[in-house]
Amino acid sequence: MEPSLIKPGALSASGLDAKELAEYKDLLYFLKEERSFKHSLSKPMARIPSKTKDWLAPEWHGILADVTCPSRQLVRLKQQFAPKKNTRVQDLRTDWRKMVDIPYGRTSLERWLLNWSNMHDDAKAAKVPDVCYTDAEYPPDSILHSRYRQ
Repeated sequence: MEPSLIKPGALSASGLDAKELAEYKDLLYFLKEERSFKHSLSKPMARIPSKTKDWLAPEWHGILADVTCPSRQLVRLKQQFAPKKNTRVQDLRTDWRKMVDIPYGRTSLERWLLNWSNMHDDAKAAKVPDVCYTDAEYPPDSILHSRYRQ
């Protein structure tokens, strides 16, 4: 790194005043730290493609045959294995209906409330029709109906 980055026209560190010299030394320190950080990551990053294939079942190795970049491998795996939107919505809808129909004595109230809260947030984010109510006058009361149905 050249001192001219700090002070245009400076050919060496001797051409910098005290404040500029301190800034120059700080930049050199950060550059050294960045290089050591990048170096410490180089070996683990180089192992990611082979580890990804090791973790993948052998019958699926073909989908990664032409891809060596770790991020592209992950994108390819997501394209292959991530649930499609309609499938995810249907799964959430089914799980939501099961949760609403769970009889009172089968699970503890604390566990059910935690599961209900998580399921409600996921279903609402996915805009599942059974969970997303548009009329503010009628809030969802499924939590009350499901627990006190008996």
